Amino acid sequence: MKNLNRLFAASALILACAAASPAVAEPHFTPVVNFQGHGTIRLQTPATFQQTIVCNVTIDGSVNPVNSAKITAARFAGSSPFCSLLVAKNLSWPMYMDSQLSGGISEMGLALTGTSANCGISTIRILWNNSTSSLNASNQPLGGYCKLISLDVQISPQLMVVY
Repeated sequence: MKNLNRLFAASALILACAAASPAVAEPHFTPVVNFQGHGTIRLQTPATFQQTIVCNVTIDGSVNPVNSAKITAARFAGSSPFCSLLVAKNLSWPMYMDSQLSGGISEMGLALTGTSANCGISTIRILWNNSTSSLNASNQPLGGYCKLISLDVQISPQLMVVY
């Protein structure tokens, strides 16, 4: 009976420590704020004959009170004539983190207006840098025979991924 009581007490202590441990918390963005990001996107599509187009990208988004983030708008510009045709599809795009360093953007879709190029709807993997409040992604398929060569965006105000 003593051994059973000890086992019960040890189990309760382990469960209490695990419940109080920050390691069981999910990584999330903070603070609760609207944000904007600026950077570049490099993309290959059938409409560009798989040649890489390079465009500037501006994103808008928000972190809500339960610390989930989403991209609500994306605009593209640049010297390539394809940049003015590039549009975001299926907004808003949820952002999630698996750790302080990596996560994803889900439901991401892009299209080139006036062409048959529809890229996505896909989930891309991102790397996050807390010190620069920036995300990047590289070499990922988007569906529709499109490929994201790279995405580099710096976010302001500064966001952090915490547990």
